[in-house]
Amino acid sequence: ERYLADSVEVEAGSPNEGIKLWGTWFGWTPHDLRYVPRTPDSFTPAEIAEIRHQLRRIIWCHGRDRRFFTKNPALIPDIAILQHIFPDAKYIHIVRDPRNSANSMLKLYQLEKQQLDRIRSNHRHGLYDRGVFIPYPRIPKLAEYIEQWGPDDLRTTAHVWNDSVSMIRGWRDKLPHFLEVRYEDILREPEQQLSRLFDFAELRPIQREDARFWNKIAKVGKI
Repeated sequence: ERYLADSVEVEAGSPNEGIKLWGTWFGWTPHDLRYVPRTPDSFTPAEIAEIRHQLRRIIWCHGRDRRFFTKNPALIPDIAILQHIFPDAKYIHIVRDPRNSANSMLKLYQLEKQQLDRIRSNHRHGLYDRGVFIPYPRIPKLAEYIEQWGPDDLRTTAHVWNDSVSMIRGWRDKLPHFLEVRYEDILREPEQQLSRLFDFAELRPIQREDARFWNKIAKVGKI
């Protein structure tokens, strides 16, 4: 599902949980815009054990001492469930300028439509074959915003950004391992900010011999 040029480098052996894996576990319907409130009680101990088991299998395939990393804003409305299933999880909240974020969501929507058109022209997909997929978090008022302004309107994505950030900030004090960082700060001082993130995630410090890391850092621009 990685096709949007979102800066995450992947190759044939790269792990990617995508939207489908979480959708299967959490019972998402791809084309349903409604917010479906779920509580930790919605999951049986057996279901939680199975989710953890599947993640252990994924991690095992990629070697020892690995971390499972997810970069998936669709999970924002289900943060209470995440904390219940993974009580030792670490949350990194990257906050970007809302103007850029709202525009980026519109771009994402257009890219999704283009990609689905390509896939459907070759009859190679089954999950998203009905209608347009709207890749915004299912926050409580999403359907209302879509009905009022449409999916490709800046007012819709601006409200989605605001509501999403509000949801996270309503939960931040309840999460034992939470770190917030500004996206623009990462661009301004990538080495310092990424070192901070690695330390928070209990990953090894950046080494001078990590050529791939430094090559990537050299391409980071400022806003």
